Amino acid sequence: MNRKTRILGAIGSAILIIVLALPSHAATIHVPGQQPTIQAGIEAASEGDTVVVASGTYYEHDIVLKSGVRLRSETGEADCVTIDAQGRYMACIIQCVGVDASTSITGFTITGAWHANGGGMKCLRGASPTLTNIVFAQNISDYGGALYCSNASPVLRNVTFRGNWAYLAGGGMYCESSSPALADCTFTNNTADVDGGGLCARVGSLPALSGCTFTGNTAGNSGGGMCCHDNSCPTVIDCTFSGNSAETGSAMCCADDSSPTVVGCTFSGNVEASVVPASGSERLPVAGSGVESGPASAGESHTNS
Repeated sequence: MNRKTRILGAIGSAILIIVLALPSHAATIHVPGQQPTIQAGIEAASEGDTVVVASGTYYEHDIVLKSGVRLRSETGEADCVTIDAQGRYMACIIQCVGVDASTSITGFTITGAWHANGGGMKCLRGASPTLTNIVFAQNISDYGGALYCSNASPVLRNVTFRGNWAYLAGGGMYCESSSPALADCTFTNNTADVDGGGLCARVGSLPALSGCTFTGNTAGNSGGGMCCHDNSCPTVIDCTFSGNSAETGSAMCCADDSSPTVVGCTFSGNVEASVVPASGSERLPVAGSGVESGPASAGESHTNS
C-alpha cells in the first residue's frame, strides 16, 4: 500500500468517525398520517423523536411511552385530542415506566379509563415525564382515579383533574414514595370513597404544589381536597381550596407523622374544619395563609396578607 492510499484511508476513517459521532436528526412522526395509532407512532419513534397526533378522538388504552420521546397533539392544547378507553375494565390509558425527564406529553384529554392503580395514567419505577396541558376526566381506579405515581417524579403543568373517582384513595391523583411537582393544576369535583378526594400522598411522598386549585372535591373519610399520610411532607404554595368536603379535614388532612408546609394559600367555603393535623402529626406550618379552624362561612375568603 503506497503512502497516498494510506493517507486517503486514514482520512476516510476519520470522516466515518466524525459522522458516527454526530447526533442523529430527530424525527417527527405523524398519527394517523404516518402511523395508524398513537401506540404505533411511539413504537416507531426513537429517543429524541416527536410523535404528533392529529385532532380527533382515539379509542386506545395501555399506551406505553418510551424514554426520550415527546408525545403531543397538533395544537398542544387539551381540547385537540381525546384518548378514550370507553370504560374498559382494567384499562390504563398511558403507562410511563422508568421514562426519564426528556419524556413529555402535551395537549390531550384522557378519559373513560378504569384500572386498579391509575385509570388515566401511571408513573412507575423512577419515571419523570413532563405533562403539560392535560385534562383527566371521568376516570376510575382504586388508587388514583386519574393518575397513580409510585417511586416517580413527574412534572405537571396546567393539568386538570375533573370528575375522577377512586374507590379508596386519591380521586384525582395518588402518589406513594414519589416527588411530583405540580404548577397551575386544577382539581375539580373528584371523589375518593376513603381519603384524598383531589390528591392523596402516602409513604414518604414529597409533592410540591404551586398555584393549584382544589374545588368541590369529596372524600368519605379524610382530606376532601388533599390528604397526606405515612410521613409524607408536601409543600403547598399559593394554592386555593374551596368548597371541598370530608369527614375530617375538608380541604386538607395530615396524619401519621406527615408535616406539610403551607404558604400563601386561600381556604374558603370548605365543609367542617378545613385543615386538620390528625393523630401522629405535628402542627401544620402555615405561613401567610388563611386557615379555617371550624365550619366554614359560605363564600367567605380567609386569605391573610
